[in-house]
Amino acid sequence: MTVAELSYPVVALSGATTVAARSYRELTRATRTGMRSGYFKKLTIIDCQGQRIRVAGACPKGLNSPLVLLGWFIGFPVVIDLQGLEALSPLDLDQLKSVLCHQIDRDRMFWESVAVGAAGLKARVRSASSFEDAILLFA
Repeated sequence: MTVAELSYPVVALSGATTVAARSYRELTRATRTGMRSGYFKKLTIIDCQGQRIRVAGACPKGLNSPLVLLGWFIGFPVVIDLQGLEALSPLDLDQLKSVLCHQIDRDRMFWESVAVGAAGLKARVRSASSFEDAILLFA
C-alpha cells in the first residue's frame, strides 16, 4: 500500500504528536523544522478505513529547483517523499479510539491548552461514530 492509496482523512501519530491530514497533498508537505525534528521517523498513519502504515522516514522532493530551495530555507513547506512504508494490521473503530485517547494522555499539557481540554477531547473521541469523525477531531 502507498500513501496515495489511503482513504483520506488520515491521522498521523509520531511520539506524542497527533496530526490529521485531509488529503494526500496535506500529508506530504513539511518544513525543514519538521524534517529535522524526526517527526517522520517511525510515523504511523491510520486512514479513515482503519488501514495502518508505518513510515521509516522522509526526504524532500525536488530540492534541485531554485524556488524550492529558497522556500526550504525560508521555512515554507515543501513536498516530501515518505519512505520505508510498512503495512500494519488494520484497526477497528474501538481500537482507533483507544489509540487516540492514549495519544491525548501522552501530551496532556498540550491538549489541556485547547478549548475543550484533554478530558473533553477524549469524551468526543469516545463518542465518535465513525473513523472520519474521530480523525477530524485532530484537524
